[in-house]
Amino acid sequence: MTYFDSDVLVHYYVEQDPRKHIEAIQYYEDSTAAGHFSCSLLTLQETSYVLSRLNVDSRKIEDMLRTNFPYLTTTYEVSHFNRAIEIA
Repeated sequence: MTYFDSDVLVHYYVEQDPRKHIEAIQYYEDSTAAGHFSCSLLTLQETSYVLSRLNVDSRKIEDMLRTNFPYLTTTYEVSHFNRAIEIA
């Protein structure tokens, strides 16, 4: 399982830096094809916010991000945070 954060998804959807855009596309395609892609709803929310700040149309954002719903396998709860603090 490969967890994607909002930074990678933003570079996947919007070309700001050509090298990072190409890398993000390849990484996303490889991970989804192998069944390793994973992200959280929070990641999609963060991505949505950044895309809106980059003036991407809200309907387009919704269409783009909905394609990731089948991969929402990662949840993060307070208990996870508390455990991370405990073992840090």
